[in-house]
Amino acid sequence: MTPRRAIVFGVRDVPSFTTFMIAAVAFALFAIAVRTPWRQIGFKRRARVAEGEAARAAVALPSEEAARAWVAELKCACGRAAEKAIDPEPIVVGARRVTAVRLRCTKCSRERAAFYYVDG
Repeated sequence: MTPRRAIVFGVRDVPSFTTFMIAAVAFALFAIAVRTPWRQIGFKRRARVAEGEAARAAVALPSEEAARAWVAELKCACGRAAEKAIDPEPIVVGARRVTAVRLRCTKCSRERAAFYYVDG
């Protein structure tokens, strides 16, 4: 006569169920451990500041005429040229005099700032 296996929590084969549960928990912990660094990398990519988008990343231009041309070339996120440039404001960042120009898009009314300094 062979001994009968006990039925625990409605599961006939307890060792294979236990193995399955351990594997499921291990997989979940592995998925969480792998996902976290990728989320941090993605956040760092999105948090980068492009040249001219912040005072600390101001664009170096050779003259005021080049600065006016650079500001005229800037485009909005919607793709249209930001036509309304509000008066430039000089600010001091460290030892450098940076000019901040606020732009407003005529299509979507989005505002943004552009920063440059005249190197010379």
